[in-house]
Amino acid sequence: MAFDPALHYRNCQDAVTSMSSIALETDKVLVGNTPDWDALRKSLSEIGMGAAAAFAEIRDTGREGDYNDAYLSMLRLASNLLGLESLVLAHDRIDDADDSFEMCRDYANAIRDPFNLGTFPELRTVRRHDSLAGSSRPLLNRLGAVFGRALSARELAPTANRIASEPA
Repeated sequence: MAFDPALHYRNCQDAVTSMSSIALETDKVLVGNTPDWDALRKSLSEIGMGAAAAFAEIRDTGREGDYNDAYLSMLRLASNLLGLESLVLAHDRIDDADDSFEMCRDYANAIRDPFNLGTFPELRTVRRHDSLAGSSRPLLNRLGAVFGRALSARELAPTANRIASEPA
């Protein structure tokens, strides 16, 4: 499957739109029982497939050296991680889904522009119900645990197409 950056970004936007719509629900129903669940699950799946296609294109064109290893790992793991979050989300109550929504949004945001085209703005936040509203980045914290050290958002950005004067 050829990678389509615009379609990939649209899937990221659709996922955030679905999560935002679900987060507005006031009932304490399961996320998987909401009218927007099927759309969210589909969007998360499509994001994973898009990330896999982007990684394949990067690999097939021999541009892996233009990207840091953490970012390439994120592209390779997208389907699995977003799939696991989908399984958790389906059984979360709406008011308990905040961390999963935020993780999915942050992950989609980190891989929304795999070729670093600069044309895809940051995805908006998803409403939180708890006291952690507006907190820092749970995705970076989770990935930091995997890599054994704290990560910055800059480290996860693809290095392709950087301005010559910008340090790598």
